[in-house]
Amino acid sequence: MKLKLIIVSIMILLICNLSNLVTANEYVYVNDNNVTISSRLYDKLVSVGYTEKEIKKLELDKIDKVKFMNIFDITKDELYVRTTTVHNIDGSMTSTNEYIDVNEYNESIATYASYPNEYSTVTIDYKKLTITGTYYYDQEDEGLFFIKVNVEYLDTPNDRYEDMLAINFTDDIQLKSYYSSGSQYIDFEAKITYTEHFFQDYKHQYGNPIYEDRTTEKEVVITGESVGQYNHDLNKHIAVKFQLPKDEVWDYTGEIVDQYHEYEYYDFFFTMEANFIPQVTNLNACGFAGVFIHQNGFGSIDWGKITFTPTYPYFSYSTSIWVNDPNFDATVAKEIMFENLSSY
Repeated sequence: MKLKLIIVSIMILLICNLSNLVTANEYVYVNDNNVTISSRLYDKLVSVGYTEKEIKKLELDKIDKVKFMNIFDITKDELYVRTTTVHNIDGSMTSTNEYIDVNEYNESIATYASYPNEYSTVTIDYKKLTITGTYYYDQEDEGLFFIKVNVEYLDTPNDRYEDMLAINFTDDIQLKSYYSSGSQYIDFEAKITYTEHFFQDYKHQYGNPIYEDRTTEKEVVITGESVGQYNHDLNKHIAVKFQLPKDEVWDYTGEIVDQYHEYEYYDFFFTMEANFIPQVTNLNACGFAGVFIHQNGFGSIDWGKITFTPTYPYFSYSTSIWVNDPNFDATVAKEIMFENLSSY
């Protein structure tokens, strides 16, 4: 009997030690904000739409939000696009999209060329759009939707003006809001990230030369509290526009000073995430669309002239009555649907 008790005690200790070992091995790394993320939570963050690069910089509040999601369903879709844009010498432009598979996307190289007739130029670029939708409940509410849209360029776009990113949705749901300091705001965040490379070579006849070569990660963030920087309809869409930085080269040679500097921008990544609540009881189905529009020519964008829809054509601009007519490439958009929600 005594021997059995000893054996049982040893087995319990072994089980406890193994349990602790599994728990210890579950943690994969500490991100840049000093937040420890377990492998299980890391996989969950990826499943709702975050990229490895984003997770590396996520704040604790966003990580905890996903951590406490009780997920009913996740739906995700991707779109790989080759966009061909023709700029004619008379100022007109045409743009077309071709949907390609992931293998062709990964093997592609962006090109810039001139047509033989010298009356037009053509640009070809490649983009990937991913939309991920999560149906869940948290500690306070049930039946919530978390939608995340990511857009990345395989190359660096030649034409850089204002790009737009939007989430369109059916009218049986609406954007969730929250209160902060007595004011109500839309519960969303949009961001553009990119890399800035700066190079400088400065020589002065009477001073020390300056040589600088640095790379910096940049970002622009728009949230519900960025009043005036986004456009929305509670029951239709949430949209933002980002000004893309342009490369700059300055070269000066003088009797006393020789100076050369350049700014180069690349690795453009766009993302938007938003939270939604049902508009009707016993919601059974709803739809979302991630929409991206690249501007190819300079022009003022008037939100009042734009229409967003959850299905094709997703985006339209009343160019026939707008004087400063901006040029856009063909809209890139992808829909996802949630169905049989009443079964959860």
